[in-house]
Amino acid sequence: MSTIVVARSPSLSQSMLGYQPIFERLLDDVAFLWFQRRRAEDHPAYFQWDLAAMDERIQNYLRALLQAPGISWRLFEEAADTGDGGYFFTAAILAFHTLDTRNIQSLIERSAGNQEGIAGICSALAHLPGSRIHPWIKKFLMSKDRFHQHLALHTCQLRRDDPRAYLTALIQQPEIREHEDLFVCALKLAGSLKRKDLLPLLCDAMTDDRAPVKFWSAWSCGLMRELSAAPILQEMVQTNDEWQQHALSSLLLLLNAKPARDLVDHLARSEPTRRQAIEGCSVLGDASALPWLLQMARVPEFNQPATQAVLTITGISLENDWLTSTEVKEIEPADSDEDLPSVNPDKLTAAWQKNNARWQPGQRYFLGEPLHIQHLLRLFPNANQRHRRTAAFHLANLLPERPLLNHAGLEVFHL
Repeated sequence: MSTIVVARSPSLSQSMLGYQPIFERLLDDVAFLWFQRRRAEDHPAYFQWDLAAMDERIQNYLRALLQAPGISWRLFEEAADTGDGGYFFTAAILAFHTLDTRNIQSLIERSAGNQEGIAGICSALAHLPGSRIHPWIKKFLMSKDRFHQHLALHTCQLRRDDPRAYLTALIQQPEIREHEDLFVCALKLAGSLKRKDLLPLLCDAMTDDRAPVKFWSAWSCGLMRELSAAPILQEMVQTNDEWQQHALSSLLLLLNAKPARDLVDHLARSEPTRRQAIEGCSVLGDASALPWLLQMARVPEFNQPATQAVLTITGISLENDWLTSTEVKEIEPADSDEDLPSVNPDKLTAAWQKNNARWQPGQRYFLGEPLHIQHLLRLFPNANQRHRRTAAFHLANLLPERPLLNHAGLEVFHL
C-alpha cells in the first residue's frame, strides 16, 4: 500500500485560498511520513534514532497544521474517503489535541470498518501525552459501544498501558467473543502486559475455531510460558497462512532447546518449509546452524533471509561493498526480504571464518554474544529495528514478570 495524494478542489473561503496549497502539502507529508514510519518499525536498515528523526519531522508539520486547525480539518474531510491511515492519524492529532468533540465524533464514525483508519487513530493516541489521552481511553472503555472499546484497547496495546479492571471485565464477558476484532485486541493486550490473572480465560480462548482468536490467545499464553499453547502453535506452524511464521517464532521461544532445534531441523529438510527454518534459526540463535545458513545464502531465493539470520546470530556488520548491486543506494523500507539488495555470500562467509571460533555449536547467541538478559538490555536501545523486535521477545521470555517491550518506540509528541 502507498499513501494516496488527494486532488482537492478550492473549497475554502476566499480569504484562505492562498494558504490552501501549503496546508494540503503539509497534510500529505504527514500522512506519507506516518506510512513510512510504520514500514520502518520492523526493518533491518532502520534504527531507533531514524524513527526519532521521522517523529521530529512529523511533529514539525503537525505544529504547522495546528496553526490553522479549521483549514487542516476540512482538508482531512476531503481526503478521508481514501481510507488512508496517515490522514486519519493526522486528523486524530488535530481533533484530540484541540479537544474538538464534534471532530472526534466525526473521526470515529468515519473510521468504523476501516482497519487503516483505526491504526492511524490509535497511533495518534499513542503519541499524545497521557494527561490528554487517558481520560478519553477511560471514556471509551466505559462506553457500551464495542467499537469505542476496541479503539481504547488498541491504544493501550501501543502505549503498554494496563486498563486493569476494565480489561478484566471486558475479557470476562461471554458476548465479547461475538466481536472478533475487540476480542483479539483484548487477548493480545493481556499477553503483552503478562496479565497472568487472565491466563485461564486465554487458555479457554485457544479452543476457538477462528484462526485470529486461536493464534493471539496462544501467542499471549506463550509469552507467559504456558506450555499448553505449544500444541496450538505447532498446529499453526504446519498451516500455510498468515499466522505460520509468527506461530513458529512464538513456539521456538516457548520450547526447550532440544525440541526447538529438532523442529528447525525438521523444517530445514523440506523445500517448502526451508524459509521457515531459516527464520527459525534467527529466533533460536544456535551457532550450529551457521554453516547451513551460509550455504543457504548462496541460493538466490534465500540469500537475504539467510544473511539476516547469520547477522542476528553473529553480530557481524553488513558492509556496503558486500551488496551485489553495482550501485549502492539507501535501503528503503521493504515489505519482505526479497526487496533488499542481495549480499555477496563469499564475503559473508569470509567474515564468519575470520571469527568462527567465537561461536560455539549448541550455544545460543544474539548479535555475537551469548543470549542473556544483561546483553539484551544493553543492545536493545542501539540495535536495528528488526533486532530490537527480536530482543524484545527474548527479554519477555527471560523476564517472566516484565511486559513485552514496544520496539517501535513511539515518542510522545509535545505540540
